[in-house]
Amino acid sequence: MITPDLFQWAEAWAHVSPQFRGHSFTVPTFGLPDKSEHHFSPQLNTMKPTSKQQPPASPMFAQYQAMRAELPADVLLCFRLGDFYEIFSDDATTAAPILKIALTKRNTIPMCGFPTHSAQGYIARLIAAGKRVAIAEQMEAPKPGSLTPRAITQTLP
Repeated sequence: MITPDLFQWAEAWAHVSPQFRGHSFTVPTFGLPDKSEHHFSPQLNTMKPTSKQQPPASPMFAQYQAMRAELPADVLLCFRLGDFYEIFSDDATTAAPILKIALTKRNTIPMCGFPTHSAQGYIARLIAAGKRVAIAEQMEAPKPGSLTPRAITQTLP
């Protein structure tokens, strides 16, 4: 949402401040409800929201995303990480209220998880709620400094 006042301010700033004259720059919009930033371009006389770039995915999260892409949208992926099963992104926002566990975020990615020793009960709750569940297990013992191979071993029900 761009207000006329904000646009006029950016336009005036570009003409008054020599370092910005003829250059594009980012304008913080702290007073707006979305608290976003907007990019002002005096050459085009435009202002549009600045896209926030996501940090590159870690090798582990890239592995998760590849597995998730192979599954139908209605299947929740439980991804084994050591002594926990983690659930990420949209799957986490779906699963957390059903499981009555905390939904957290890491690098803007929603996530939730449960310990492997109590997995049977948590998975049973998801199935009782009408959800299908895929289990991605570690295929060998984790080694420091390397990506642990994982595979989907079960899809329930």
